[in-house]
Amino acid sequence: MIIRLNPLSLALTLPCLAALAVADPAPKEDTATPISAANVNQVRSVKEVPKTANRIVRGPNHGELIIFDWNNAAEVVDDMNLHTMRTLPTEKPPTDIAVSPDGKLVAWNGGGRKSYTVQETDGGKTVDIEIGEHPGRAAFSPDGKLLAIGFTYWDPNAEGAGYSEMRVFDVKGKLLRSLEKNRPGALQPVFSPDGKTLAVGNRNYETQLFDAAKGELLHKLYKRMTQEVAFSPDGKTLACG
Repeated sequence: MIIRLNPLSLALTLPCLAALAVADPAPKEDTATPISAANVNQVRSVKEVPKTANRIVRGPNHGELIIFDWNNAAEVVDDMNLHTMRTLPTEKPPTDIAVSPDGKLVAWNGGGRKSYTVQETDGGKTVDIEIGEHPGRAAFSPDGKLLAIGFTYWDPNAEGAGYSEMRVFDVKGKLLRSLEKNRPGALQPVFSPDGKTLAVGNRNYETQLFDAAKGELLHKLYKRMTQEVAFSPDGKTLACG
């Protein structure tokens, strides 16, 4: 029989779900089995689904994932079987989506828009946050009170010149602070689990670490061309790739 992985352990790629094979008899209910160094050699594909995904985001509710491919509406799927449950009501196919930790808010951008829309997942209020011509990705803080959004300015008169900066807003769209600029490259923010540190990856230049409350630059990691950044659940490790 197959014990499915804890959804937190899902590799964010389609079309495969990973799971662990263990001995019979099968329990009546699925039992979560996190991937670890001790059992990683048992991970194998158990299912393929005919879906295209450029990114996968956890939420908005427990047991759900959002998948989107930049050309179609974002789908909310069951994280065990990837069955479509509903689509997110965005005006255009999104290129980025961030979900608040409580699942009540979604921030999205897409279709060449110069703003992010923050909307209630129950179909309630929406707030548009103007960013500029080249918005980066977004991330909510663990307490759901802050929203970090990247922005890049490309100088039209000098190829490759410009700057990128991370901006921190409250969820009502008020700009609280703009962080120290970096050289131009699409930005990827992620808050540490305790919400005290904001890591900002840059697709062309260094990864920056900021004090999330004060906005002070704490450190630079000379890892360039970062596509994704992620903290470990205990906040002790930062992966950049």
